[in-house]
Amino acid sequence: MSEISLKSGVRDFRLMSKGVVDAILQLSEYHRFSKAIFEWVGFSKIYLEYEYIPRNAGSSGWSFWKLFKYGIEGLISFSTTT
Repeated sequence: MSEISLKSGVRDFRLMSKGVVDAILQLSEYHRFSKAIFEWVGFSKIYLEYEYIPRNAGSSGWSFWKLFKYGIEGLISFSTTT
């Protein structure tokens, strides 16, 4: 459905150069499926492995339905099927 390939297990924390940030800010997208946008802008990337440590306090603001809607937005935004 899409030419964008998302690598499994990649977290949301990223360090980006000014060029990457500028490229993303130039996009006119309102609903931004960030995982795919970071792949789509086409800059080279390096993945660093680290040990996942569960949240110590508080809770996530993401409910099942928020995550579901976010996923649907990603499918719609990056789908190349007609």
